[in-house]
Amino acid sequence: MQLIMPWYGWYIIGFVPLILFILSIQSTVKLIQPYNQKIMPSWVWLLLVPIISIFFWFIMTKDLARSIEMELRDRGIPTRATPTYIPGLLLAFCQLGTLLPTIKIYAFLPWLVLFIVYWVQIMKYKRIFKNTQPANNEEVNILSTAPLDI
Repeated sequence: MQLIMPWYGWYIIGFVPLILFILSIQSTVKLIQPYNQKIMPSWVWLLLVPIISIFFWFIMTKDLARSIEMELRDRGIPTRATPTYIPGLLLAFCQLGTLLPTIKIYAFLPWLVLFIVYWVQIMKYKRIFKNTQPANNEEVNILSTAPLDI
């Protein structure tokens, strides 16, 4: 039996996981304290904009890794430098490779594996942030402190 699907069916199959992935990133960034966020939660939706998303994968990967690292350090959780950066960067390069007709077929399978690995890593840090208390390191506003009695 041959699988018959309308042309838009394949877009829906690919679009749903991408939306869930973006929602995962957004909710993870929202759990990071604002002073540790190198990327705003709403910016992750730029991954849906066709031409911008090619470049934004690289920016988002770097900024998300730095945000996660800073938040982990702030919460006193030991971490290595820029967690999630390497799989995210490789994912971005594979994403770029899927646009080139000659290597498209070779870039898709690594892209799919890295997409899953990256998503799992982001979900791991989201779970960590949900289960630990954020540090109480509010930035000090020197204008709001009481004057010293001399």
